[in-house]
Amino acid sequence: MTELATCPACGRLMRLASGCALTQLEHRQRVQYGFEDEDWGAGSGSPCRGCAVVAYQFHHWGCEVARCGECGDREHKGPCEALARS
Repeated sequence: MTELATCPACGRLMRLASGCALTQLEHRQRVQYGFEDEDWGAGSGSPCRGCAVVAYQFHHWGCEVARCGECGDREHKGPCEALARS
């Protein structure tokens, strides 16, 4: 039996929840699946390959596909460089 990962931000089971309940992080906007610069498949109805959220929902924390709404870098890599400069 495979154990389901729990999102550390919202506490939901990642593969069962349609999206993360955390909508803002460190005073920055989060980018919903389907609004990234890259096409990860949301438009064709595919769930996120990193955290299984459905189109136009927020990625679960730690997803490698999630991007920072301020600088465009990976969301979970650390503090936002754009916010640090402001």
